[in-house]
This record gives sequence, structure tokens and C-alpha cells, in this order.
Amino acid sequence: MKNTVISNKTAAYNGALIAVAGVFAYSFAVMLYTIIRTSVSICSIMPSPERSKILWASGFSVAYSVGVFSFLMAMVSSMAGAVAGVILRRVLLWLNPDVHLSKSILISSIVSLVLLLLLYLVLYILLKERITLQYAGTFLFWYVFPAVIFFIAVLIGGAVFSNSLMKEKTNKTPKD
Repeated sequence: MKNTVISNKTAAYNGALIAVAGVFAYSFAVMLYTIIRTSVSICSIMPSPERSKILWASGFSVAYSVGVFSFLMAMVSSMAGAVAGVILRRVLLWLNPDVHLSKSILISSIVSLVLLLLLYLVLYILLKERITLQYAGTFLFWYVFPAVIFFIAVLIGGAVFSNSLMKEKTNKTPKD
């Protein structure tokens, strides 16, 4: 293979970093949704003078538990993101040697869908029918929403990698 700007180590690092950012972004959205939903419920049930301490305690407990869980998920996801980054890099170099952005995006989307299918198969083996549309809430929360984030991250990662390869290609001067 050619000596490229992005090595396997850099691809793994960037994949892990993007995975951790995705976990924290999703966790933040879930935390906000949960705090708002519980706060609305508390405000509709309790009288005004009594609810401020309950609102603080509820918000803190949700934020703490989401924070701890997202930290643990970030550690696991960083490993998966590193593997995905290296796989994406290798497939892009193998199938797109001429470095076309549209081809890179197509390859990135196919790589993303294949990896998501493999993840779904693993989850289905572990969780059986609990990760199907029979349990739509679980399926959406634990698979579909994170899968959308993953898909977008892989597309962006493939486009960025392709752009760096294009820059390297244009910066090289022909040898006499």
C-alpha cells in the first residue's frame, strides 16, 4: 500500500475519538430528554414550594447515572470505533485508489451498513426478540438512534479521509 497521510494508528485514533464523541452526544440528548420529561411530570404532580428540591435531586440523579453509563459505553465504543476507523481506511484504499469523493461516500455508506448489520446480528444473538420491532422502544433507543449517529460519522470520516488523500495526491510533484 501507498504511504498515506492517515496511518492505521491515526485512523484508529480518529475512529475512537468519533465514537466517544457520538456516545457523549447521544447521552447528552437522552439526559436532556429524561430531565425535561421527569421535571414536567414532577411539576404537574407536586405543589410549587415542595418541588424545587425534588427537581434538583431528580436532575442530579439522572445526570449522574447517564454520565457514569456514558463513560462506560464510551470506553467500549472507543474500541469499536477504532476498529471501524481502520476497516474504513483499508477498504477505501483498496476500492478507491483513484480517490473520488462520491465513490468514497458510497464505499463509506456500504462499510457502515455492513458493520451495522454485523452489530445487529451480535445483538440479536445476545438479546433475541428484545432487539426487534416487537420491542420498538428498546430497538429504537439501543440500536436505531445510535446506528444513525454511527452511519453519519462513518460518512463524514470517509469524506475527510478522501479529502486528505486528494490533498496528498495534488501536493505530490511528479519526479523527473
